[in-house]
Amino acid sequence: MKTMCEIFDEIRREGEERGEKRGIKKGQIEGTVATMREDGRSDQEIQKRLIKRYGLTKKKARKAVLLQYA
Repeated sequence: MKTMCEIFDEIRREGEERGEKRGIKKGQIEGTVATMREDGRSDQEIQKRLIKRYGLTKKKARKAVLLQYA
């Protein structure tokens, strides 16, 4: 039987792994937006790529593109 400390440690590790994966994906998305902008691609083209490559919704893809202007 696991102790409470072991259970909490396991939950913490799982949370860290999820956070790390989200951070990596966010960085990849930001890199894609930046690279496509440098190549002169339109916001619509960038959004389509984000939807296709990362499975984002239209709303999230639009937000990712707009955040690069901030």
